[in-house]
Amino acid sequence: MPNTGINKARYLICAIALLIGLLIANNVTAGGHKGSHGVPEAFKELIEISLHEKAGLTFFMNGQSLPAIVTKIIDEHTIEGRNQEYGRIIIRLSRVNAIARN
Repeated sequence: MPNTGINKARYLICAIALLIGLLIANNVTAGGHKGSHGVPEAFKELIEISLHEKAGLTFFMNGQSLPAIVTKIIDEHTIEGRNQEYGRIIIRLSRVNAIARN
């Protein structure tokens, strides 16, 4: 009769390895998706409006909010803006969670 304790341990190790593999695959897919598609189209639309119409935006990043007007699009992932407190603000769009138009 085979030792059931060893079989249970092997089963548990395989299940844990499968779970870890799925978690790693999910992280890689989520990170690759964001990087390969770049900035969401809605972000780009609001940024263009702010740049051309001098409309104010609020950028939400990690629980903080930053009001600003976009003054320059540096590249696909970075913009420059200003507000009443700072004359020049560089914003990395990969760190932005949401954008609201004032």
